[in-house]
Amino acid sequence: MRFTVQLIICADDGRSDTTHDVAVLEKDCQRIEQLGLTLAEAKQLLTQLQQHLVARQATAFVTTRSQCEACGTPLRMKEQTTRTIRTLFGTVVLASPRLYHCRCRARKTTTFRPLSVLLTESTTPELLFMETKWASLISYGMTARVLKDFLPLDETLNATTVQNHPLAVAQHCEEELGEEQEVCVDGCPGDSGRGHQKAGEVFFLGRIGHTMGIPWTGGLPHMKFTVQLVAWTDTGQVEPGQEGAGLEKESERVAHRGVTLAAATQLLKRLQHQMVERQTTAYLAARAHCQACGRARRVKEQTRRTIRPLFGTVVLTSPRLRHCRCRTRMTTTFRPLRALLPESTTPELRFRETKWASVISYGMTARVLKDFLPLDETLNASTVQNHTLAVAQRCEEE
Repeated sequence: MRFTVQLIICADDGRSDTTHDVAVLEKDCQRIEQLGLTLAEAKQLLTQLQQHLVARQATAFVTTRSQCEACGTPLRMKEQTTRTIRTLFGTVVLASPRLYHCRCRARKTTTFRPLSVLLTESTTPELLFMETKWASLISYGMTARVLKDFLPLDETLNATTVQNHPLAVAQHCEEELGEEQEVCVDGCPGDSGRGHQKAGEVFFLGRIGHTMGIPWTGGLPHMKFTVQLVAWTDTGQVEPGQEGAGLEKESERVAHRGVTLAAATQLLKRLQHQMVERQTTAYLAARAHCQACGRARRVKEQTRRTIRPLFGTVVLTSPRLRHCRCRTRMTTTFRPLRALLPESTTPELRFRETKWASVISYGMTARVLKDFLPLDETLNASTVQNHTLAVAQRCEEE
């Protein structure tokens, strides 16, 4: 089967939708490892999706600032350069025009770049958050390996980069807290003489401060991004597209740029479910007739079968079919999905569990997988350990 993932962009001003084909996947449905999305396909999909979303948002932001706020005169462009931003799903290169200020008001400079107001840093806050979070749990080098394995980041990301970014975040937090302030706390009079603070004694508790948000005004348009999946059968028939996910995005702050990790995992989970359902449906349809005489096989009962791929658990309909009587067989019924799904976990998920369990602890492996993949919360250290030992046992037998 052939699957096309389409991105539909629609603004709130009523303009017509814009459709982009962000990925075309040729998938078979004869083996368990062919079901759904692989990690490489998901990373490529999110990279293309991020490119379209961020470019469209940046264009909308620059357009709203291409006219004078006072008199409404269109601003002239002096030059056109590029600006690079590192997001959670790849590096995006944006067009960054330099515009002349309107002469209706006196200003200190004659030109300005609209994107410089929006992109105060070259790295998005969510990417800095993920680097800082995992750098506090595992080593800098291991953090770089984890991020590059699960996210479509540049190969230039290394331990030094991961080390510098958390230090910059820590420095920024220190600056936002401001000056140290002493706080007077009244202790209990009975605590004196027992190694506790005396009543009314002044001692340093810490820094008191708060983070001020950047005020944003103006009527920037909201955008709706819809991702849908369109499937083509082997006969060329187009199956109706199903909505994969809808995103409501703004263009006012750098934190609103592109796809977040939560939206990406939810999107991949829904796309995975639709792809696996259609692949298994095609697999069952090919085995619904006797290969010898072509007669339709009767269904004895319908049950459920659960499979754990890389992007969420999928529950499938598993029919039990009766064998055709044109041949003598040992059994009267069979389940076609048992041949396709010999195990409940896909090989790629087992590979990721085994790979990271050999490098970090079982518990930390479960945390990494649940943080970057839409897996069930039931995944824990014991599950990762059992799967890793099962893979090792199979390798020993082979």
